[in-house]
Parts: sequence; structure tokens; C-alpha cells
Amino acid sequence: MQIASKVFGAKVFAVIGDLAGEEKLKELGAAHVVSYHSEHLAEDILNVNGGPVDSVLDVVGDALFDTSLRVLKKRREVLYLGICRWTADKSGFSDIVFKTYHHVRFGAGD
Repeated sequence: MQIASKVFGAKVFAVIGDLAGEEKLKELGAAHVVSYHSEHLAEDILNVNGGPVDSVLDVVGDALFDTSLRVLKKRREVLYLGICRWTADKSGFSDIVFKTYHHVRFGAGD
């Protein structure tokens, strides 16, 4: 987050469970902090950003997979980093193939 925001000037959205950590994440470079407990997470991100985002870094996996695709511009990147929980039959997988999202995943589980 610090490199993306402070070195490259990216507008970073941090998605966390407990908004008690919001100020710390903003100190580290997040422009916006939202909770994954929101019933309208994708809409929250799209509204604050004014539309789809350029890239997504996901360190969670399945739980945010659909949201990641919903907020992402077409032909952009989703990067899965670390040990992500992943099921092969995830319904959104065809979105990656047919909407030509660039899907990159690496980590300890690969």
C-alpha cells in the first residue's frame, strides 16, 4: 500500500473487516477504507472511486473474488498474492476468461 500510494501515486482502497483500523491504514497510504462487511461493498467502492478501478490486489481469495471483478475495469489486472483460499468451481471464473481480465496469481500455495 505504501509503495503503491507514496511511490507511484496510486489511489489505494483498503478493504478491512473492522473499521477501527481505518486511521492506521490512511497513515500508511490508503485514500479510502471500506469494510468487507458492507452489504454493498462493490457499490461503495464504485461510488467513492467514480467508477471501476484499474487494478485489484487480493490477499483473501474466494470471499472477495466476485467483488474484485465487479469493481475492475475490463482488460485490467487482478493480482492474487499470498495464501488465498480458492475453490476451482468459483462461478466468476468465466468472467475472467470471457471479459478478458488479466488474472495473475502467485504465492506459497502455488
